Amino acid sequence: MLFIKIIKRYIEALVPLKIAIRLNPKNIDAHYSIGWIYNELNRHEAAIDAMGKVLRLDSNHLEARARLNAIQSNLKGISVQNGDLPPAYNMGAEVAD
Repeated sequence: MLFIKIIKRYIEALVPLKIAIRLNPKNIDAHYSIGWIYNELNRHEAAIDAMGKVLRLDSNHLEARARLNAIQSNLKGISVQNGDLPPAYNMGAEVAD
């Protein structure tokens, strides 16, 4: 039951973060937080997309780079067991545009 409450809180936290981005599309902290939440919810493609936005806004954002690398490493570990990853997961250095 606790796990369900935590998931619900993560989902609820997305609403004000998305509003913050609507008000300021360059809000790096909001993009990073959304990526972090999506990663916790195992929505890896959305997490990669959000971290990519952070890195397009600030290519030196160390936390986003580390989180993106961690997500990709975890997915590559999963892909060894389940086959190849879709192209969206193979976003190396080109994310920083």
